Formats: sequence, C-alpha cells, structure tokens
Amino acid sequence: MRPALLLAAALAVAGCPKRGGVDAAAAVQDDTVYLDTPYTAAQIHDAMPVGTHIQLKSKTPEGQRRFDWVVIEADTQGTNIRYHELSGTGQILEGPTESWSDWTELQAHARYPAADATRSRVAFPSAFGPLSGWMYVVQGVSDDEAKIPQVRTYWFADAFPGPPMLITITEDDLEVFRMEQVLRDHVTP
Repeated sequence: MRPALLLAAALAVAGCPKRGGVDAAAAVQDDTVYLDTPYTAAQIHDAMPVGTHIQLKSKTPEGQRRFDWVVIEADTQGTNIRYHELSGTGQILEGPTESWSDWTELQAHARYPAADATRSRVAFPSAFGPLSGWMYVVQGVSDDEAKIPQVRTYWFADAFPGPPMLITITEDDLEVFRMEQVLRDHVTP
C-alpha cells in the first residue's frame, strides 16, 4: 500500500484537519449503525482549550514523520488548529497551516460502523505511561486500488479526549502503519 494513502486515512480518523474531515451531518443521515464514540463533542472541547499542543509520530516501512498541532482558537462551536508536518528528524516539510473544525466533526472522526468494528475497554502502554480507555478494531480494505484486507486499531485514552493515542494498520499480520501521540502539553499560541 502506498504510504501517502495510509497516512491520509489514518490522519483523517485521527482528526487531522489538513487531511479532510468527516461531515458529521452526512454521517448521521445514512442508515449505517455506528459504535458509540469514545468521547462526546463536549468532552473534546473541554480537553482541548487554546494552547493545547499535540505531537504525533508516524511510522511506515518507508520512514517516519511527525505532526505538530496547536489549538490557536476555540469556542463552543469548534476549534482552529495550526499544524506543521515534520520529517522524522524534525525538519518542517509542510505548514504552518490552519484549519477550523466543529467539535461534532472531531467527534465524528471516531465513528466506526458496527458491522465492521468492535469496541472494548483496555489498558495500554503509551509515551505517557500506562493508560486506560477504548480500543476500536476496524476490519476493512486499503484505500488504494489494491483493496488489501486491513485491520485498523485505534486506542483512545480516558485521560486525553481528542485524537487517538495510537493507531496501527496491519495487512497480512504485518504492521504497515503506526501513529502515536508522543507529546501533549500547553503552549502560548
């Protein structure tokens, strides 16, 4: 699978505004039954005030990249996030770019069809130490023309509402993508 497609798919689910979002209104209008999301829009709002700074590290067979997000505006409707895409060594590859998302759009990134996914309570290791939360395992196929069977696993921590703490994608029992939060603090935007 091409790394760009893996990255785009994972970042869309992680809530990265750059890679496109979920149209929350469209998602509710279809007949698909979804699992409950790990957080409400209000919980994400409360956990991501202005100054929230998140760094994510991604790894594919082709290499590593980092993503740096800073919440620069937030109100009751949504948030404006500024982000940079960095190389594995920290060089800026893209950005800064800013993008506005409604809190309900960010919540909708974690909506998985019940027919293709399972949801369970778990404890898991992280860059922040052991965490507890929700794990979603989603069966599907790759986003490219090959349509390779995939298992996408998303770990959401109770302590950090917002994007997943860890995302993995496996194909034929081989991990082809990993993205994890490696930093979450507050800065002056």
